[in-house]
Amino acid sequence: MFRYLQYSTKRFALGLIFVAASMFLPQSAFGANSYWVGSAGGDWSDANNWASTNPASCTGGGAGVPGAGDTAIFDADCDNNATMDANINVLGININSGYTGTISPSAAIGITIGGSGFVQAGGTFTSTSGTMTINSGGFNRTGGTFTHNSGTVTFSPNYGGVTITPGTSLTLYNATFSKVDPSDSDTATYSLAAGFTVAGNLTVQNTSGV
Repeated sequence: MFRYLQYSTKRFALGLIFVAASMFLPQSAFGANSYWVGSAGGDWSDANNWASTNPASCTGGGAGVPGAGDTAIFDADCDNNATMDANINVLGININSGYTGTISPSAAIGITIGGSGFVQAGGTFTSTSGTMTINSGGFNRTGGTFTHNSGTVTFSPNYGGVTITPGTSLTLYNATFSKVDPSDSDTATYSLAAGFTVAGNLTVQNTSGV
């Protein structure tokens, strides 16, 4: 009983600290949408390739490269190809219906996607030959082409669940289903909307390690 109260008190105190700190954070710290323009050479890491509002054409870049609190959006208004030329850590990647370009890596980069997940309804997405990690937000593919590039896709619930909607004919090379730390009371759940193929290795973890 004492341990439970002690743990609860700590969580309550941390919650108060977070709320107090968040009052002084700028609005941009809570994330924003970053729209792909791709008119400055096509490199993901070039700030001039991103706009802060949905452009009517491939103009208006210079908003900055999307970060961990931002969702990178590829819209039908601009079909320029994108080269993922550096490690990526974003809240989400949305490839909208009508986008016909190709998003591909220049090397075995790391891709980390947070709570907004990976959403693909159009275009061609060639994943990294390294590791693409999807934390909580899920994998929702309803259109377009996803190429595994002999890499690994890791699904990580992070104290919640992951919904996987693979669409038709999805093939991953290596797939890892990870689990949260067993010392926490939260559970990791996966919801599969349809089946998909794993061409390489399938790893299912029963703890925070294999």
